[in-house]
Amino acid sequence: PSFSDVADFAIPPSTSHTSVFFNPTADDVAAIQQLRTESLATDAPLPRPPSAVVLGADLLNAARIDHRHSSPVVGMARKNRTGKLKRASLIPESARTNLAVRGDVYEMELSPEKGKYALPEKVNRKPLKIVKKKTHAVEKPRLVEDPASTDPAMRSSPPQVAPVGSDSIAVDTAREEIPSSKADSHVDAPGDVRIEESLDNGKPRCTAVFYKHDKTTGPAYRQCLRTGTGQTDDGFRCGIHLSKPPTVRCEETVISGNVTTQCYRTASKVTANGSRCPTCIEQQGYEASPRSKRKSAPIHQEDQPAKILRRKSERTSKHASSEKNEDQARDLQEESSNPASAKKRGRPRKDGSGASTELNHQLPTRTRESRSLPAISQEVPAVPEDTPGDGNPEYKIDTVFSFLDLEERQGACQTKRARKVLRMCEKYCANFQDDTHSIDAVTQDATKIQQTLQQTLQDYSTEIGKKHQLSFKSDAYSFVFRSLTLYLRDLHDWLVKTHKSATESLESLHIITPLVQEIVAFNDAISHWKVTVPQRHKGDRVVKDVQSRLIAPLRRVSHSLLVRLSQLQEAEERREQYEEMERRVRERRDTQSERIRAIEAMEERKKRWQDLHIVRMQCEPDVYRRRKLFHTRFEDLVERDANGVVFERLPIFKSRSAPPHSQVSEFADEVEWTEDEETAVLEGLQYCAGPRVFEKMFKTYCDPRSSHPRGGDLRNRSVAEIISKARWIRSTMLTLRQENGEPVEDWVTGIPILP
Repeated sequence: PSFSDVADFAIPPSTSHTSVFFNPTADDVAAIQQLRTESLATDAPLPRPPSAVVLGADLLNAARIDHRHSSPVVGMARKNRTGKLKRASLIPESARTNLAVRGDVYEMELSPEKGKYALPEKVNRKPLKIVKKKTHAVEKPRLVEDPASTDPAMRSSPPQVAPVGSDSIAVDTAREEIPSSKADSHVDAPGDVRIEESLDNGKPRCTAVFYKHDKTTGPAYRQCLRTGTGQTDDGFRCGIHLSKPPTVRCEETVISGNVTTQCYRTASKVTANGSRCPTCIEQQGYEASPRSKRKSAPIHQEDQPAKILRRKSERTSKHASSEKNEDQARDLQEESSNPASAKKRGRPRKDGSGASTELNHQLPTRTRESRSLPAISQEVPAVPEDTPGDGNPEYKIDTVFSFLDLEERQGACQTKRARKVLRMCEKYCANFQDDTHSIDAVTQDATKIQQTLQQTLQDYSTEIGKKHQLSFKSDAYSFVFRSLTLYLRDLHDWLVKTHKSATESLESLHIITPLVQEIVAFNDAISHWKVTVPQRHKGDRVVKDVQSRLIAPLRRVSHSLLVRLSQLQEAEERREQYEEMERRVRERRDTQSERIRAIEAMEERKKRWQDLHIVRMQCEPDVYRRRKLFHTRFEDLVERDANGVVFERLPIFKSRSAPPHSQVSEFADEVEWTEDEETAVLEGLQYCAGPRVFEKMFKTYCDPRSSHPRGGDLRNRSVAEIISKARWIRSTMLTLRQENGEPVEDWVTGIPILP
């Protein structure tokens, strides 16, 4: 019902009953009229706002809402596509819906199998290609027919794994018989290691057994834990052991007494005596087999790509050519040093070299000379000699000095720098004839020669110096190297004369080793200059003689000296460490012994202090008076610093004239002494003088039962009071005697200082 009806109902016609029960006032009527007016205004339609206001409100609402470009405009009617195909799009539905949404960083991620980004089950959609293995049946005669042999034979190994990226699976269609050698192929594994053919996940395991030395577990052979990727005659091998063989243990054995031990290091080279580590090769002088690196190549090279094989073949050819150059240089050196024996030890030459040699001997002398002598001298490049000759780790330096046996070249130097080096060497060689020549002066001379050689190389490396490189190089190979060798020989002889050996003392090696290295480096530097030394006559071997007779053996000597120097330095370091350790142990032992002695002395003084109190209490017959003789604790008499640490006063700047300060001396100042008591103490110190003076004083002057005339005079005094008074008397008497210049009595100096 409307408010009008309510108003009509609220104002009924006036009757006798309403006038009695309901009689509205003027306020009620006004309120009812207001409600009626408002209801009429609400039910009336609102006026339409202007179009400009509507447009502004729509634009404001659209600006407040963040819409995507791909989303439809709000209010646009969507097309009804029920039962129709989806609109064509370049982006698949999965890519649009499977977007990475950033979630809570602390939320646990789902597993790949349960997540929305799981890969499809089928990855390789190409059809598989079946590859059949060739049949390798090995027949072996059987002595006894086994009934179980009629069963089909098991395959000797798992099917071959296809390389990564290929779509083929190897299927073994042939039944291969297992030979006994294949079944027992892993029986002789090094270190008795039990070979496992597969891993826990079923994949083939690498069957290579390598050696490893661990500080915790010790030396042991172990099987590789990687997955086998290639098959060999010994089983599956991983990629690492396909390219290089597994490591083995050094086979060097040391016999000490009746115990034989094997070296625990890992072998790096194969020598004629077996696998050896670098340390044993250095110490024992083994010569590494030139083909050791070739033997370490993998057996099955057909499993590797062609590019890798081509690189390996290039490296092998380079290594073979370098070995050939080393052999030629070594043969040239041996022939030049001992031409008579070179013919007997000559190696058989390949490619018809022997026939050419015979043909050369059959030719006339003039023809042979014309064939053998080149028109221009060929410089032999510096060949690094790593291993000493004849397996001797210390190559003899006398071989270097054999260079001086060659005939000295005639003429003079063309350059000033070469003449300077010659004058320095002659001057320093003459100094060795002086018996007063010291090791410091020799070191300075050798250092000056090294600095001169270094400065020479720097000067001739400039643009101006390069113009004179040919002249200095001719002087160097003709005169300088011979002069340096003369100085080196005199230096070696002087070191042997002074130190009995040039290679057994660090001082000698510190002088001769840098000089040898500098000579070799000097030769290497000038040999790379792009100039050629001309020949004085046909067949002149000035450069070859220096390279083969001097530089080649000098390299070996330099290597030996470096090895010996490192050994002596290590021995010196170990000796210094041992001495330092001994010094520390000695200091620790001395400190501990001093601490023990101090503790023992303290305990002894403490026991003496307690004994004095016991003797003093025994001299008192009265029990009540004995209680007053309280025991002064020894710990209360020891001086301590602010931290409570015990310290002792020591005489540092001058000798002590009085006893050190003590807590006991304070009792003498606090207590008043009578004349009889002081006389008794002074008389007792003289009468009872000795190491046990206080015990005798207590029995004589403190005990009233004593027969001494002054017995009982010190009955009222305790141990601390009597001792403090004795310390005061001793200090006073010493001071008076020293001031008056009088001698001090023995009983004064014999008063013990307690506690």
